Amino acid sequence: MYHYVSNAVVKPMRSFTADKMNQVKQLLKSEYDLDSHFYLVGSGAKNLVTQNENEPFDLDWNLEVYNLAEPTKNAGWLKKTVMDFLNEIMEDTPFRNCQDSTAVITSRWTTEHDLKFSFDI
Repeated sequence: MYHYVSNAVVKPMRSFTADKMNQVKQLLKSEYDLDSHFYLVGSGAKNLVTQNENEPFDLDWNLEVYNLAEPTKNAGWLKKTVMDFLNEIMEDTPFRNCQDSTAVITSRWTTEHDLKFSFDI
């Protein structure tokens, strides 16, 4: 049975992931002079996050890059670069290495036994 996740539970994860997205944004700017913008989409953007019983919930972020003009810096390069930056930023957190899904980058917070939370870009 699905239920809404309370804001008290969602807010710390939204804040944590927003901070990480801002760090990636700063790295894209300082390392490659790329202007970018991250923003929540889906249920997280509308404060309507749901979860199935005791299953984990996730947040979804969009990334927009405005000046990716150099031919060597294509979508594949950008995805790998963002994953590398996230892995570096998340090194001292419970999040595991990012996973490259077909259309998204996924970062998961797991324990020995189960998944606690994840977010997609």
